[in-house]
Order: sequence, then C-alpha cells, then structure tokens
Amino acid sequence: RLSPGAKECAQALSVLGNEVEIDVALKVLGKDSETLMRDCAELERLEIVQPSSGTSIRFRHAIVAEACSDTVPGPRRRELHRAAITAVSTTYADLGAHFERLAFHAESARNDDLALEYLWLAGLRARRSSASGSLFLIFQRAMKCIERIGEPAERRFVDFVLMAFAQLLQIGEFSKMNPYLPRALELAQRQDRPDKVCAALSHMGMVNWFQGRYVDCREQSERALAIATELDNLPLKFGAKFMLASALYGMGEVKRAIDMQLELRDALGGALETTRLGAAAIPGSMVRSYLSWFMMEVGLYEEGLGHAEKALEIATREGEPYSEILARLGMGRNLLKLRRYGEAADCLQAAVNVIDQYGYDPALPHVVGLLASALARTGQAAKAVASVEAWLARGLQDRTGRLELYYLNAGYAEALAQLGSSSDALAAINSALDVARSISNPCLIVQGLGVRTNLLAAIDPNSEQIAADLVEQANLCRQYGLVADEQLRASSASPAGR
Repeated sequence: RLSPGAKECAQALSVLGNEVEIDVALKVLGKDSETLMRDCAELERLEIVQPSSGTSIRFRHAIVAEACSDTVPGPRRRELHRAAITAVSTTYADLGAHFERLAFHAESARNDDLALEYLWLAGLRARRSSASGSLFLIFQRAMKCIERIGEPAERRFVDFVLMAFAQLLQIGEFSKMNPYLPRALELAQRQDRPDKVCAALSHMGMVNWFQGRYVDCREQSERALAIATELDNLPLKFGAKFMLASALYGMGEVKRAIDMQLELRDALGGALETTRLGAAAIPGSMVRSYLSWFMMEVGLYEEGLGHAEKALEIATREGEPYSEILARLGMGRNLLKLRRYGEAADCLQAAVNVIDQYGYDPALPHVVGLLASALARTGQAAKAVASVEAWLARGLQDRTGRLELYYLNAGYAEALAQLGSSSDALAAINSALDVARSISNPCLIVQGLGVRTNLLAAIDPNSEQIAADLVEQANLCRQYGLVADEQLRASSASPAGR
C-alpha cells in the first residue's frame, strides 16, 4: 500500500531506530526536506509513524519498526548503518552522548575495529559519570568485539579491563570480572607495558582485599608500588599505596597503615584534592575516609571523625556517589564509637539511600550492619533486624566482601539482643567472629569479642566465655596497639542510654 519512496523511507528509518532525528534521516536517505516530509505524511496516514514533532520521526510501535526492519536485505542494512555513522558524526559537534549509538551502527556495519573505539570512548564517559550499569553493558559489548577481532585487539583488551575493573567491582560483578584480570596482567607483561602491569597488580590486590587475603594483597601492592615508584607515576603510586595501606590494616599493622594514608593525604592536597587520577572515586576523599576508619581502631575517634567529615565535604561538593558512601561509613563508625547514635543512624541511612540509587551492592551489607548497631542503640531494634533480614533475603552474599559480612552479622547480633532473641543474637555474633577469624583480621576479632562479651554479660553473666574473650581481646590489643570498646551495657540497656 506504500509508494516506493515511502516504503524506502520506512525501511531505512526502521534500521536507524524507533526514533530518528530529521537531520540524520535526511543525510542517511539523501533526500531533500520536502520529499522526506511527503513520505512521512504517507507513513502517518497509515499509522506507521507518529505525527511529526518537528525535529524527529518516531514509529508508532516498536513492533512496526521491527517488521519494517525485517524486510531490509543485509547489504542494504550495512549500507544504511555506514551512512548513519557519517550522518551522526556530521550532525553533532559534541559526540559524547552518541558514542554507544555510533558503536551500534559500526557493529551492525560489521566494522568491529571502529565499534571498539566508540565503545572505548563510551566506557570512559560512563565511568566519569559513575554510570556503572551502563559501563558494564558497554564492557560486555567490547569483549564480544575483541573476541571477533582477535589478536589485533589485545592491547585494547588490557585497556578495557583495567579501565572498568574497579568500578564494576563496586556494583558486585566479581564473578564476571575476576576471570579477565590474570589474562590482562599476562598480556600487559607480554606487551612490555609496565604501567598496565602495575595497574593490574593493584586490581588483584583489591580483589584479595575483598576476599580477606591480606598477605596476597600486600605482596601484589608492594610489587605495584615498586613499579609505580620507578615510573614516578602519581596515579599508579596512589593506587598501589592505597591498597598496601588497606592490606596492612587487615594484617593488624594499623599504625603503618595510618602513616601511609597520611602520606597520601598530604600528597593529595591543594589542586589535587579533587583530582580523579583515573580512580573509580575521588582519591582525596577516599584516603580521608579510610584514614578515619583506621584511626578508629586505635581510639582516635574525634580525629578520625574530622577526616571523614572532610571526605564527605569533598565527595558531596564534587557529586561523586561512591566517595560519599565511603565517607559516610567512616563517619558512621566514629559516631558510633563516640556514642552519638542518632547522628550515626542518620548518616548511615543517607549512605543506604545513595547505594539504592546507584546500585553499589557490595557496600550495602557493611552499611546495613553499622546502621543496625546504631538503630539498636536508639531503641529501633525491630527496624534494624528487618533491614538486615531484607538484605539476607536477596541472596547477595557472593557479591560482597568478607569484612562487609562481618559488620552485617555484628549489627544483626546487637539488634536481635535488643529484641530479646538471645540465642539468635549469639549465633549472629559467632558468625561474625567466624568471618573475622577466617581472614585473620585482628581489628575485627577485637570488635567481635567486645560485642560477644557484652551480649554474654547480659544473657549469662557467669559464662566462662566472657573471661576467655576478654583475655584474648586484651592480648590482641596489646600485640597490635588496638583500642577495644568500653562495655556498652549501661548505654544500650537503659532508656537514658538510648
């Protein structure tokens, strides 16, 4: 029922998408404006496209566009996609918002090399804007392109894996991303790219950090730091030193970890305070967040809180969500230690809101656990238990780290105890301690022993476990220079304490 011109128009537009800008359509079809509008008027009468909006042409239904597209032969389809690349590139001065679209047309035109470069630019843009979900989809498309291209794309494989790795770990894609890292390291070594070798080692350290393998994290971070120092590369030195400090914390060398973070803080002052340095978050904020956390372990609560507040100020000023989550974790911890429980709850609830918005699943059990402790100490234990159990019901234990699971169980234990569920509370804190012992983290063991002692003192004051826990806790504090919590029974058991 369509004239040849209108049929050609419908077929071409369907290949380009459900909605096409008129300027792009004119260039792809090689028609003048009057002819295109006449063809579109015919398509409107048959209810194939919507009435013109003035700047674009839109199909009435996706299924209509699909039906039209199915009638286009392969050679003509590829010709249209090649024309679309030229049309889009010449229509827009700023192609930033069109890289994924251009990659689609390049893939459809069977030009994987060009598609890969557009995907690379789209990936960089997604990472800068913290669009982790989009970055993951772009990464998956890029890996398929690389597989089709083969050996000539191996350098870009290394680039892509190392560019996207940290940010995709933030949304819990451990199982999908981890297999790529050993190959990226092997290829970087073969390609004689020491900067990429260094970055790969730091990323491996990050994976081991999440899994609680601190010795491996330390070894890889030290190797990375040696390379970064030789290259005199600030972004690489930051990544390696940051992971090394984290490994030292996990092994109980908290003073060394604090000193290393202080060095990084001083190096990232002034104009560098908000510089990204290629990191997945803002280094100047991240360093202060972790510094506040490490200081908490040695009793420097007020000083640690000050660093976390500065970290939050940087993160919110720059609008960087993951940095904000880390800062609120640091603030929440120190506020709990300072017994400012209401403020801690508000701070941590704000972190939960950011996680819900951006999908940073691995951090959620950590925040929920700390929030449960704060809520339990402000008389909201039922809410705390509900939030922990809601997370457990999602079955995301494989998408987070060991330390995060410790905090989840420790907070759950406090909340259950406040509700009078003594046996469940003890089971939860025993689970938390099992996690802490499985990764040999003395800081977490000291914290867990304190919580269990507190619970036992309220449930079974004559338990022999109390004395044993206090002895072990004191020995660990003496060995590693840690500061244990004072007993919280008085503050958490009475209305006045709440």
